[in-house]
Amino acid sequence: ACSAPIGHPSRTPHPKLSSNVPKCGQVGGGIRTDNAAQYLEAGASHVIVTSYVFREGKLDRQRLKELVAEVGKDKLVLDLSCRKQDGVYK
Repeated sequence: ACSAPIGHPSRTPHPKLSSNVPKCGQVGGGIRTDNAAQYLEAGASHVIVTSYVFREGKLDRQRLKELVAEVGKDKLVLDLSCRKQDGVYK
């Protein structure tokens, strides 16, 4: 399967990402509109986004639209994970 993450981004692409990276690796963590396309250009097959598209527990549709415009909906993976706080999943 081609779903293993290949890096954890920061402001610039992970140094291990290159044109030699297999086209099946996904990258996530710190993905934003200003860096998402760089990971695809470096060889990632998809970008995984989590907290960037959520504010105060709700989907930020504007940020999601901007990411879709930047990388395309076919290259974007939304991580809908949550964590338990005070006995409640948030």
